[in-house]
Amino acid sequence: MSERMAWSRRDFLRQAGGAVGATALAGGVGALVEACGQSGSSPDQSSKVSVPGPSDASGTLRVWGFNGTDPLNVTAKSRFDAFRARFRNVSVQLTPGGVDRQRFLSAVAAGSPPDLLYVSRPDITSYAARGALLDLGPYVRAARMDTQQYRHTAVREVTVSGRLYGVPELANVVVAYVNNRAVREAGLSPSNVDLSDWEKMADLNRRLTRTAGGQLQRVGYDPRLPELAPLWAAANGGAILSGDGKKAVMDSKQTVEAVRYGVGLRQAIGGQQVYQAFAQAWDTFGARNPIVSDQVGVVLLEQSLLTSLGRVSPDADFTVLPFVAHRNGRQRVTFMSGNGWAIPKGATSPGLAMAMAKFITDPDTWVLSARANVATFGPPRVYAGTCTGNRLADERIFKDVYRPSGKQAFDEAVRIVLDIKEHAVTLPGSRAAGDVTDAMTEGVNAALLGRQDTAAAMKAANQRARQALSRAG
Repeated sequence: MSERMAWSRRDFLRQAGGAVGATALAGGVGALVEACGQSGSSPDQSSKVSVPGPSDASGTLRVWGFNGTDPLNVTAKSRFDAFRARFRNVSVQLTPGGVDRQRFLSAVAAGSPPDLLYVSRPDITSYAARGALLDLGPYVRAARMDTQQYRHTAVREVTVSGRLYGVPELANVVVAYVNNRAVREAGLSPSNVDLSDWEKMADLNRRLTRTAGGQLQRVGYDPRLPELAPLWAAANGGAILSGDGKKAVMDSKQTVEAVRYGVGLRQAIGGQQVYQAFAQAWDTFGARNPIVSDQVGVVLLEQSLLTSLGRVSPDADFTVLPFVAHRNGRQRVTFMSGNGWAIPKGATSPGLAMAMAKFITDPDTWVLSARANVATFGPPRVYAGTCTGNRLADERIFKDVYRPSGKQAFDEAVRIVLDIKEHAVTLPGSRAAGDVTDAMTEGVNAALLGRQDTAAAMKAANQRARQALSRAG
């Protein structure tokens, strides 16, 4: 799992909200090479593009959104240090932290954008729709990138109308974390947790929820709404967007049923406002995480939590389960999210920017980073691997670097995460990705807060999403 230090819940939800967007099944995605081949760039345009190698690269590269110097972020720093060591004649100016959307678009409009952008993959799609990014097809060919190494699910997020606008980086997937102590207190075992049986899970939610003095002390089953509405829809045979990203379908019977179920889970613990007041104080990725603090019975979270547990809570009593389809426990399903690299329109050094994007997501660089991470996980800490958007990198990391810890909870969790990546849903490239995400979030929140019936809320949200898609063309 990727190296991420203890985040506050606010930081986590900020990333989750940006990455969770609308979704559709990722099946049938063509190879990245094919997507780039449809970019529409003329042969003349492609022939003018060049991507330098380490020996002939020089100049200054301005990068927004990436923090490659933070010693606590080993995954980022190790790869950035490796890039600077190989590309000695390149000066990199980093502007870390979240990228302000309006500031970036204004920079592009003024002709002074950064050379390279590191943002969530749905943000890449949104910027591409506004004409703020370069089609990477010619640069991929010039760099001779082995494009099929990237996970097709992640590639789908950054491909719009057959054109590639981003290079996938990390790939976070969602699994279910079971607080074994809470389950045992209810007279059950983790094996009794059947995520495919929604009626039984609703009952378990009630049994595991704990209050004291009228105050919520433990959430029984946290469905992570609104951010994971796309996953719930997929588990019930629905979606937020059509597979081609051109039609909003979040008002379908299957999606409405899934959202209504999640609303019921929240109502059973006191409602959305009660949940928000309780959960906003969680130290989700820290030493007082909700598993250790007994604040949740079952929760859907990214595999990033496994990394944090291995670092700060290696003795935590938990079980990881794959999320599965409604009424079909054999059909695994997850939601994949993460960031990517994009080159803004008007970049001064686009070829050099592609050189960095290629290098920093290359299997050799990822393996180097994984080894750097292992060095920071001395006993009793548990290293649970580094999961990337590069399929070949993952294969090498989990063959040559990762070693089972001997702790069943972690070792079984790693096996589940590696398998479930092949069953991921995500955001298909859409010219209105940001607006669709906003519409979905507003609709689900309206249902959670009781402002509208679920069907009415999702119908209104779907109409807003369709209008946004129509405006985007």
